[in-house]
Amino acid sequence: MQAMAGRMKAGHGLLLATIAISMFLDGLDGTIVNVALPSIADDFGIGTGDTSWIVTVYFLMMSGLILVFGRICDMGAIKRVLIIGMGIFTLGSLFCGLSPSLTILLLSRAFQGVGAAMIASSAVMLGVKYLPKEKLGLAMSLVVLGSSFGVALGPTVGAVLTEYSSWHWIFFINVPIGILAILMAHKAVPADKGLEKGDLDLRGSALLFAAIVLGLFVIERIPSVGISASSLVALVGCVVLFAVFIRYERGRASPVLNLNLFRNRNFDMATMAYMLVNLTIMGIVYLMPFLLKQIMGLTTLESGLFLSLQSLSMIACCLVVGRISDKRGDRPFAILACVIMLVFTILVAMVDTETSLLYLGASLLVSGCIWGIGGGPMGARMVDSLDDEDRGSGSSMISFVMYFSSALGTALFAGLFGLGSGEGSGSISDVSTDAFMDGFHLCMIVAIVLAVVSIILSWALKVDRKGSE
Repeated sequence: MQAMAGRMKAGHGLLLATIAISMFLDGLDGTIVNVALPSIADDFGIGTGDTSWIVTVYFLMMSGLILVFGRICDMGAIKRVLIIGMGIFTLGSLFCGLSPSLTILLLSRAFQGVGAAMIASSAVMLGVKYLPKEKLGLAMSLVVLGSSFGVALGPTVGAVLTEYSSWHWIFFINVPIGILAILMAHKAVPADKGLEKGDLDLRGSALLFAAIVLGLFVIERIPSVGISASSLVALVGCVVLFAVFIRYERGRASPVLNLNLFRNRNFDMATMAYMLVNLTIMGIVYLMPFLLKQIMGLTTLESGLFLSLQSLSMIACCLVVGRISDKRGDRPFAILACVIMLVFTILVAMVDTETSLLYLGASLLVSGCIWGIGGGPMGARMVDSLDDEDRGSGSSMISFVMYFSSALGTALFAGLFGLGSGEGSGSISDVSTDAFMDGFHLCMIVAIVLAVVSIILSWALKVDRKGSE
């Protein structure tokens, strides 16, 4: 009996390690690419609009597929989804590193994003399904820690690899980690017992995915290059597909996206605030490496070290907030995070060619506090605004909104930068300093407006985990 108990404890330890390394991969790939974007843009001779799709297509695949794969996991295929996802992610990373052109890189990133969606949807469920209740808190902590550790290391690792080798290695590094993760998951995760019967709503997923793709194309394209036949066709297609999707989903017993949630005013405000904060942060994070390299004159390595400041302050704030939000409620932290975002956007809006690196570094430290203080509480407010029977659907919406807003923020700010700088589809390296700053400042003006709206929404929403309204 003691030997069996020992094997169970060892199995739990390996399962926890599998959860941690899965979320580490997710966090690492979310930040390792950004610091190398200027090098990729120079290598392919492309502008910020085209470069943005290297980030956008990855988050697009995650937002479009994570609900479907989450449903498959819930039906009993966790191990298969996780291991196949790790295999796709690893193979996609290899293809990304070998890409000779932007087109091949985008296709490879899309393939990689499918694997990432499978990993993200299954890794968190491992702790819920296979660990005893007394270890569930530890599992959730490892989810946050693994992802945060990957987020923190991403800029530095990406900068070192790009500076001393080439941008291709920011993808190659995933291959050995992915292989290790597959071996661990194969040994640690219990075998699937078979799929339960259920409705995957593949048609609804396809309609939503296609509408999102066309919508993001319009958001990025029209501001940067103006209205064209292709953008008009995409706009009409987006509107039509969304209308068809809404009509179709209303008649489904198990829709991919529970539209009834949006009849709840509190949920709408919580979701909008969460989305605005994330898309603003991701939009600025996308532009920051270009600012550091072209305006501040930093090397890729120096840019990576600067961007790591954001992740370090985020982790520090997470450790503090996680201990006290249960006692004091989520509302104060959600409001504070939005106020800090307003401060950060104002600070960055004042950046010009004479700005000191000390000022910029301090601004990045401030930005890390936004998600470190507000990420958990703002997500929790989405769930807490719902009735008990809808909380499961609300939890799934958190992941969807996070990845969708990441794609939306990148596309939006790339389009705004193209509009303000007059860059269009030209190479980013050919943009003059004045034109670059014009585009950057337009993005920051929009960011300030979004920050103000997020404060209003978070303040107006009285729902709190403590139960006060």
